[in-house]
Amino acid sequence: MYRLDKDIKLTPAFILDVVNKHNSNEGARIRKLNDYYKGKQDILKRTIEDTTKPNNKLVNPFANYITDVMVGYFMGAPVSYSSLDEDALNELKMILNYNDEQDENTELAKGASIAGKTYELVYIDEDAQIRFRALGANEVVIIYDDTLDSDILYGIRYYPFNNPITGEKGYKIDVYSKTDIKHYR
Repeated sequence: MYRLDKDIKLTPAFILDVVNKHNSNEGARIRKLNDYYKGKQDILKRTIEDTTKPNNKLVNPFANYITDVMVGYFMGAPVSYSSLDEDALNELKMILNYNDEQDENTELAKGASIAGKTYELVYIDEDAQIRFRALGANEVVIIYDDTLDSDILYGIRYYPFNNPITGEKGYKIDVYSKTDIKHYR
């Protein structure tokens, strides 16, 4: 967890350092948990030097079973909304339907079950509609202020890109603050 003075402005060097540390520490942990979910345990990589001995491996993806059952039980009945203001409720339902809210909630629950946390980005699309999208914990870093309230100062989303035409590879980094969004490569 990162805590900074609330008046500090982030520099590109600091952002890159945060992303690199997150990717190598927290990102590695989450990749391992995702591998467990997919049934890709370390035992599958085991080799035995003596080729006369059997190299039996048995994998049972319990993480997959536990997550799928828990999410199905937890999210089996969709979240319901009510309000005394029918107009506001109808507008909210239109936004939720436009974003496939039930599927997004299921993805959030699944991500939280696998990695222990997940994030959701709320934004305005090209058609000026409210959108939201689930983001994995392996691609988001939250920076808090150092006050007792621990308010969020910045959200950093990073993700790999690969341009097949130019051959350029790397990361795109989006830094969200209360007032703006900055994009880095």
